[in-house]
Amino acid sequence: MGAQWIRERKAAVYNDDGQCFFGTETREERCGAYRAQGETAQTLANWGYVAAGAFGVVSAVLFITSRSKATPPRLSLQVDRLDRGLWVGCGSRL
Repeated sequence: MGAQWIRERKAAVYNDDGQCFFGTETREERCGAYRAQGETAQTLANWGYVAAGAFGVVSAVLFITSRSKATPPRLSLQVDRLDRGLWVGCGSRL
């Protein structure tokens, strides 16, 4: 969204005749940097939209294919008495 805002600001300057279309220079000569910056910002915005769509699809697939009954992980703790002391262990099952 930020990249799209930057693109709009740069396009507004580039299209403003008062700033970019007077004298003997062309619009491109006077304000071509604004156009280039706007195009770069638009490219970044497009990549952001593509990435957001891809993450949305992956999220939906993972949500749909997840187990219907989610079982909480089981954590166990064991303590045994040995000849020389105590044995403490833990384990889990996902």
